[in-house]
Amino acid sequence: GKALQMYDRAIKIEPSNSKNYFLKGLMYSNSDRYSLAEQYMRKAIRLHDDDLYYFYLATVLEKQKRYDDTFDSLKKAISKNPKSSRAYNYLGYLYAERNIRIDESIRLINKALEMEPNNGAYLDSLGWAYFRKGRYHDALGKLKEAEKRLEEEGAPDAVVFDHIGDTYEKIGVIEKAVDYWRKSIKLENKAEVQNKIRKYPGK
Repeated sequence: GKALQMYDRAIKIEPSNSKNYFLKGLMYSNSDRYSLAEQYMRKAIRLHDDDLYYFYLATVLEKQKRYDDTFDSLKKAISKNPKSSRAYNYLGYLYAERNIRIDESIRLINKALEMEPNNGAYLDSLGWAYFRKGRYHDALGKLKEAEKRLEEEGAPDAVVFDHIGDTYEKIGVIEKAVDYWRKSIKLENKAEVQNKIRKYPGK
């Protein structure tokens, strides 16, 4: 569309300006055309080695389920900018989500939280990493804190509710688990969460 033409014109005028390639990559990413997005982001990186570009390249690689490449890209983002709390969090969360390198995951997310202690998304990541570690009471504490922060920001999150439900299930408080899964479904109706509720008819 119009925006693409605009970026193409900008690229013609300033072929060595990395930003135009990056923005075009973001546009492709937003319309789910991930391999094209990747091409333009890599082109931007060749012109300018920037932590922001590596961070967004990681999001595009993750969408393509290329997890090792995603990890590499986030590690590059961190090495370019050791103060990138979101890159620490993203890498830590991905490890927890894939259920690998859990101690490393906890270390990375704690690093993000040192920089942004009240970030609800980071608190959720830490809670989820504790869950993977089998530290369910620690997990619940962090996840409830995440819930509270996101509530205050007016941005409740279906994933956080789902995580809290899973944690309550692990500690055997089934009614609360089902309550939280229902909250999750209200925000985002996912079949996998519906299935969890179905396991406990009458709750």
